Amino acid sequence: ELHDAAVACDRIRSIVSDLRVFSRAESVGSEEVNIHHVMESTLRLARAEIRHRARVVRVSRPAPPVQAIESRLSQVF
Repeated sequence: ELHDAAVACDRIRSIVSDLRVFSRAESVGSEEVNIHHVMESTLRLARAEIRHRARVVRVSRPAPPVQAIESRLSQVF
């Protein structure tokens, strides 16, 4: 039961972190952003809605960091 609780806490921590990135409106300047990280974060947030309606297939290649506002890029994805 302790292991299950620890796994659930990690999941909650991840969701809260992803929500902070997604909703962060005060970001004004762009910075170097890892697009793969942003995509994974966005998919974790949307997973509950997507899993009953579609199957997401990710095909990606290594990509350099891009200049962007992470929260806005997350909203685009």
